[in-house]
Amino acid sequence: GCARPPGMHKRVTDAYAIMAGLDGIAFPADGAVSVAHTIGRQTYTKRDSARDSWITALITLGEGYHNYHHIFQTDYRNGIRWWQWDPTKWMISLCSRGGLARNLVRVPDFKIQRAILDTQFQRVRAHHRHHLARAQHQVLEHAVFEGGQFHGLAGDREDLSAGIQ
Repeated sequence: GCARPPGMHKRVTDAYAIMAGLDGIAFPADGAVSVAHTIGRQTYTKRDSARDSWITALITLGEGYHNYHHIFQTDYRNGIRWWQWDPTKWMISLCSRGGLARNLVRVPDFKIQRAILDTQFQRVRAHHRHHLARAQHQVLEHAVFEGGQFHGLAGDREDLSAGIQ
């Protein structure tokens, strides 16, 4: 999950956690991350399984806007709209106003809108590819070939037979 270091470091950390009897306790965020990759919509990217869900955000204190987090990892926010439940975003913003945090990164809105549009186009292309492949399969399933030439569809066979003779 996102809460642990990747690769070999993750395996070593897991091994120490198991030896210490802390398996499942050492990284409680793993469960939240697991849910954030299962429930919700892929609004910004379909490159991985991360999803956005207000229900998950509520349960995990903001981790539910995980799809956004995966594509825009430098942004300090997970929930980018003012109404999206993200206590971490609010705390960091408060710290910034108090001088405890600075140089907060916010992804420009045009990049966010571009990601949304790209994902919508991917969805539409996949939908059309599926229907085109299905239509092609149906046509080929009913196609009549005689002597290496296409003579029409099986439903029109009587008409074609009369015309060929």
